[in-house]
Order: sequence, then structure tokens, then C-alpha cells
Amino acid sequence: MRRHQTRKERSKAIKEAMIRLAMESDDFRLASSRFQMCLARQIGSAGMVGDADPAAYCKLVICEPCQSARFSEEHSDLLARISAKLRQGFKGTVISVTLSSPISSLHAAESIVDRMLRAWSRFSDRKGFQSVAEGYARTVRLEVDIQADAAACHTSILMLAVRTHRLQTSQDWHLAWARNAGCEADRVTHFNVVSAAAPTALGQISAETQRITRIGIDPGELCEFVDTKPTCDPRKLKQIMRALRGRKLIRACRDLATID
Repeated sequence: MRRHQTRKERSKAIKEAMIRLAMESDDFRLASSRFQMCLARQIGSAGMVGDADPAAYCKLVICEPCQSARFSEEHSDLLARISAKLRQGFKGTVISVTLSSPISSLHAAESIVDRMLRAWSRFSDRKGFQSVAEGYARTVRLEVDIQADAAACHTSILMLAVRTHRLQTSQDWHLAWARNAGCEADRVTHFNVVSAAAPTALGQISAETQRITRIGIDPGELCEFVDTKPTCDPRKLKQIMRALRGRKLIRACRDLATID
């Protein structure tokens, strides 16, 4: 069972790891500086991201307050887009699915994230998908077990389907996804279908958007305990950051791209 760690203890451990990475590589020098400045601002504003200009914060995936704020913002934005579609009379179904890679080493995390992003690009370009998706959002999350040196990549999709199609069950999604090279061992780890006409549709969709918009990484997973003290391994942190750096972690397409 994971031991309890306070945000302050975790942030301190990550800060120490970032300082070490900055000394080893110019690639991490700017990120380390931004992260340290962000921590200083959080202390000065009682640790609340909303207490100062949002532009002043680092917005790094390893920063717990910044990620917490981002999760909330992405959830509100995506829910507003889907709610707008419902108000405009959308009568189809909303499908929520998560496709997950097998567990791998942290060293392989970057290649797995890239593989799943390429697979999604090919998948979403297929006629069978394009013909039924009135709008969709795709997110990426890396789940890590630092102590076990392990990671899995989760690609989640929220799709507004307008007619009967061949992606109505989790098995349909698994078979269609497995057509992508290298994706045969990926699994469907979450599947839910919500009818837009259901009385509880908005509540169910809100829960699904909240689930999939926890994108990138949960900073609470970045530390492990050594002699009861939370520590962050710079080598492992570097592998995680490189796996996510420059990737489009959330993307809304078609009629979900903007709110009318």
C-alpha cells in the first residue's frame, strides 16, 4: 500500500530531482527553473494555483498544483462542448473507451506513448470511424509505478456517435484497435455508452469527462519511499518527462473542436 505523502514533501523531492537533472543537461535547466519559481509562488500564495496570475505558473506535468488546475479546466471545457451539442439537439450516443498498453519499463514509456498516438491517428482516419463520429476527444495518460520501474499508457476517447455502427461494444473496439501494427496486446480497460436521451445523460457524461481529462501524469505517482522519506529518482523522472514532452495530451476534433 502506498504510504501517505504530503504535497509539500512530494514537491521537495521532485525539486531535488529536477535540480540534479538541470546540472546534467541543458534540456532540463529551463524546466527546473520554472518549476522552482512555481513552487516559490505557491508558498507565497498559500499553495493555491488560483491565487495568482495563471500565466505565472510553470504548467509542467510534474507540478501537482498546476496539474490539479489543468485537470479541472480541461474537464470543464470538454463538458461545456458536449453540453452545447446536447442543447443543439444531438440524439445519438456518447461512447467512452480507454485503450491501455501492456505494462512496460519506464525506459520504454516514450516509445509506447508514441506508438499509441500513431495508432490513434491511423484509427481515427479510417472511414468506419469518420462516418459515425460527429465529434470526439482523445486524451493520453501515463500511469507509473516508480518503485517497480513500470509504466502503462492509456489512450481515452469520448466519441459522439450519430448512427448505428460497428464500434458499439468493447470487443468491437478491441478488434478494430488491434488492426494497428504493434497494438495486438493492448486492452480495452474501460467502456461505457451513454444515450443522449437518457434523463441522467449529463451527469454520466460529466463523470466520463472528469475521468479522461486527468491527462499526462498524476504527480502523486512520481515519488517512492526510502527509509520512510519520499524521494524522486532523477533518472526515472527524466524518462517520464521525455515520454510526455511535446505530445498533444488532449485533442478535441470535428464538432467538439469549438463551442458554437
